[in-house]
Amino acid sequence: MINYSKDHILLSLQKSLLGYVRNDLRAVTLSYSSSELIIRFVLDHEPSSEDRDFYSEALLDFYADIVTGKEPAVKEEILHSKSSSPELLNSNDVFVFLRYEPNN
Repeated sequence: MINYSKDHILLSLQKSLLGYVRNDLRAVTLSYSSSELIIRFVLDHEPSSEDRDFYSEALLDFYADIVTGKEPAVKEEILHSKSSSPELLNSNDVFVFLRYEPNN
């Protein structure tokens, strides 16, 4: 069970990204339900093991902020998208970060 509001979770996630937004990051999305959070990092290239380590490290402050002893299941996904405007994967997703890319 999630003990925080969606707004608190979004702000905490955005705060944890400070200093971790690199040029390769297209978007970060959050899928939110009462029992599970899914955080998706969308990159403009195929993710490497270094990318996975880097973005997992970015979430350490987020985990510290939401730990209550009954924390929800949190899944991290790192995806590649060729699209300059990634779309949300489902109706429960929200953008936490979205890179500006002009249309050519």
